[in-house]
Amino acid sequence: MGCGVQARTSLMALVEEMPSLAEVRCYDLYPEAARRFVADMGATFPALRFIVCMSAAEAARPADVVVTAVPIVVDPAPTLDGGQLKEGALAYLRSSRAISASWPPVWQPGARATPSASSA
Repeated sequence: MGCGVQARTSLMALVEEMPSLAEVRCYDLYPEAARRFVADMGATFPALRFIVCMSAAEAARPADVVVTAVPIVVDPAPTLDGGQLKEGALAYLRSSRAISASWPPVWQPGARATPSASSA
């Protein structure tokens, strides 16, 4: 979620640490930012398949790893709720300020920072 500078550095780290990474699902509030991200990062990582998604949920539902790079604003709207992540998926919140992944405005009720008993 979010296709700016932080998303680019996050993708670079994921490619380094996850050599089997094959698909990157991209979503940004501004579709042009997502298209620009795909053009730039597709040239950098031509072996990856990039998909521009029309919603955060569309990007997150099938993903094993979800990285959000969202700004901190005074009155944010949550990007995802817990039901939009598949069981066992890793979600990482990245922001322009140092905050924890439990920052409430990004994750709606139902999101968990730890695995459920059924997935442990």
